Amino acid sequence: MRTLAWIAFVALPVLAHAGTDTVAVVGIQDGRPLVFTREAEERIAELARELLLTALVEAGPPIATERRWKEARRASHLHVSFTPARTAIFRFSTTGPAAEHEVQVDEMLIPISKDRWPDYILVRERGKMRAFSKYDPRQAEALQDALQ
Repeated sequence: MRTLAWIAFVALPVLAHAGTDTVAVVGIQDGRPLVFTREAEERIAELARELLLTALVEAGPPIATERRWKEARRASHLHVSFTPARTAIFRFSTTGPAAEHEVQVDEMLIPISKDRWPDYILVRERGKMRAFSKYDPRQAEALQDALQ
């Protein structure tokens, strides 16, 4: 009986949750933590992803650094984590003409505030740091509005 109770109350909920996608959204604005409902987290994560999909340029290693990530975390920002990683397929240039690329987004860090758009959208992909820019300002504005 004890085994059946353990299976019903411990194992089954864990197994049911194991196959689901999760999104975590946290942020800081003006030195204060942002608090979101579950629905708002989903909407903001989608807006952040849509912002990334409009980026036209990937910046190289001088920009895409752990140091920049840490600096961005100290200022107003939005941090989105995906488990498992979300696939983003979009056209951007690294050098030369833009081409379609696939990016596995584990985390996004967007240095954004009420009155400032990000210079770069920082992305962690399988432990690798990437930075994207030249995005659609309308998407940045939509994300900014959602944080109000």
